[in-house]
Amino acid sequence: MGNAIGKMLIVFLLIIAATPSSADQDSRRAETPKGCPLPAAIHNVDEFVDGRNAEIAEISTHALSEQSAAVANANQPGVAVGRQMTAGEQDRFNKARHIIVQTTIEAVNLSDFQRDVHVISEVLGVAKLADLYGVKQSDLGRDDPRQFYYKILLMLQANQPKPTRTALIKSGIDCDPEAGLFMEEEFAARQIEKNSALAPQMQDLVANIERLRVLYQVVWKTFGHSADDVRAMRWNGDDPFVPDTVTPMIEGSDDVSKRIYKIVVAYIDSQMPTEATFDARHRQRIGENAQHAFPLNE
Repeated sequence: MGNAIGKMLIVFLLIIAATPSSADQDSRRAETPKGCPLPAAIHNVDEFVDGRNAEIAEISTHALSEQSAAVANANQPGVAVGRQMTAGEQDRFNKARHIIVQTTIEAVNLSDFQRDVHVISEVLGVAKLADLYGVKQSDLGRDDPRQFYYKILLMLQANQPKPTRTALIKSGIDCDPEAGLFMEEEFAARQIEKNSALAPQMQDLVANIERLRVLYQVVWKTFGHSADDVRAMRWNGDDPFVPDTVTPMIEGSDDVSKRIYKIVVAYIDSQMPTEATFDARHRQRIGENAQHAFPLNE
């Protein structure tokens, strides 16, 4: 324990020594790393998702009202609901149903994206513990929530053993998680140049941030394709059909991205389903029960 604390103090002092004075900072403002602070990028994601979810809630509430109004006159027991509606009522019902299913799936995609961004931020925190202070997974308590993020870090390392630095990938968004991770990576890389004593730790951190950037690109592309798929949703009778452009996108990616998606993203999905996912499953059960009790068609 004493050796571990001693190592942490040494690293801390090296970082302090590498930090420029206020005078130096004034002369080096032009050297500010590209990108933006990661917390600001995470905040932007949260604002976007929360804002869209508020819109979805309003849209869904209106669609539910429309659906209820469309079936208001279908009150004959033993007769399929669809046969009791006029053509106009059926059209009104179908449009409302489409919106409800579409927004439910969109909410799941949004929550998955938001979750993944926060997971990436947490994994970065664990990477800093591991690289700067030599914290091993075994140093964390069995019930420590960081065990989950440490496992993801190890999975990323196993699936991308020797990452190389890449340029900032611009998405057209001023401050997104890619920009936030790039700034973190730039800062760590500059510490290597300024303080050779920190080089080994910072080199490991740069590599881990690069791995997280690859994970983010997979998550971001998946989110974009999923959004397009939901917008293209159509119906086969009473069953919704959502096209899948995510699978061909992944299959056309490089081997590292494929592994990250099929192993790391799949692991996150299995271990941390979002509230929106549970809500969608609940709605599906209710819909299936309603369809069984009050069939639209005979």
